[in-house]
Amino acid sequence: MFMEVNGKTQQSGSSIIWEQTITGLEKGEEYKFCANFRDMEHMYV
Repeated sequence: MFMEVNGKTQQSGSSIIWEQTITGLEKGEEYKFCANFRDMEHMYV
């Protein structure tokens, strides 16, 4: 499975902020993805 997180909310276009290939998942099972993301633009000095 491949997961992408789009950084735009309710906007068109793509702004991928994170992507990862996930292994070890069972077909037909339910999984939850939980993460916290911050506005990284203002963290660079």
